[in-house]
Amino acid sequence: MTPSAFFAIGFTLGVIIGNRWAIVFSALLSFAIIWCCIYGVIIMRNGAIPQGDIFPRYWGSSLYAILPVSDAGIGAEPGLRMNPWLVTLRTFFVCVVIVSCILCCAHIRYFWQKGSYWRIKAISISLIMPIVCACCIAMWGPKPWIRSGPFVPQCTTFKDTAFSVCVHPEEAYIRKLRAVKHLKTVASWFPKNQRDSQGKGIVLVLGNAFTPTNTEKSWNLTNSGLIKLRNLKATVIQQQTDTFVRRSEKYGDMTGIAQELLQRFVPAKCASSAMKEVYVKKNLDSNASVTAFLLAQLPSRISNDVYGSYGFIPGEANDKVAMSINNADDAKLKQFVKNHVKELNQCLITPQQVLSELGDKHEK
Repeated sequence: MTPSAFFAIGFTLGVIIGNRWAIVFSALLSFAIIWCCIYGVIIMRNGAIPQGDIFPRYWGSSLYAILPVSDAGIGAEPGLRMNPWLVTLRTFFVCVVIVSCILCCAHIRYFWQKGSYWRIKAISISLIMPIVCACCIAMWGPKPWIRSGPFVPQCTTFKDTAFSVCVHPEEAYIRKLRAVKHLKTVASWFPKNQRDSQGKGIVLVLGNAFTPTNTEKSWNLTNSGLIKLRNLKATVIQQQTDTFVRRSEKYGDMTGIAQELLQRFVPAKCASSAMKEVYVKKNLDSNASVTAFLLAQLPSRISNDVYGSYGFIPGEANDKVAMSINNADDAKLKQFVKNHVKELNQCLITPQQVLSELGDKHEK
């Protein structure tokens, strides 16, 4: 119904202007309204999404009901649906706009050039009802988005690994399958049943549906769902999918997740000083510098392996040792990391060892 409302507005503007340039002015004014609404939606969308660690059950701005362009692009996320009352109000508001335009045109038809204020009266008729209606909706209208109530997640644990994936019951099968495939690829970079220093594995929960609605709960789950999550005995990482929130902003793709896994599985505190020089140091001349270079590069290499692409490789070193690591394909580097996770964590990998196992024969 929105296109019909725009047509009614444009036609009414043309009638009020009442000359041969009416179609031009009415079209320009209609486009101006459209662009104002688009920018309004952008500003509203950025301001209406909660940025904290909790997410209310009902959220968003009721202005979505009165702006002609109101698609926030969020409705596909599992556990999130549009409020049917807002859709009803939006339809009602469009009808109000069309009716007010019809009344305005009827007024002009019967009172054309009668008196001094016929144009002002016509404009008033076309504006008063929509403005009053819009103000009422903006002040007392419902929130556009409704989040899922507490739920029991569906979880998948990978055999011989410490990795699991949990999703909302409404999660699309294809996206769940993709997440499982991605995390299996990440798990292939670590030895079997690799766990962190506290003996925990990793469970990846997908989407904002898991974000709690208040500070009293850690997750938006039922008691059974919380027990199910705790029984996995793993550290929970929430991956950002459709809705951007501060709680999961650094886990928007597998690069951030891989970086978090490396920090938990391979903290390598012995290389903390060397990590500060990864983007400055040109030569890998010590065990710590080799460890730091590998740990800086691995999140991107793991992400490249997950997505089947070849992207940016961090690190400034360009000597033979660094080039051996850079030139090693994913399969070769993956096997090297799996074989030497303990040595990597203790900074026991030497530059000569890298050249021996990853370098070409003429570089050894």
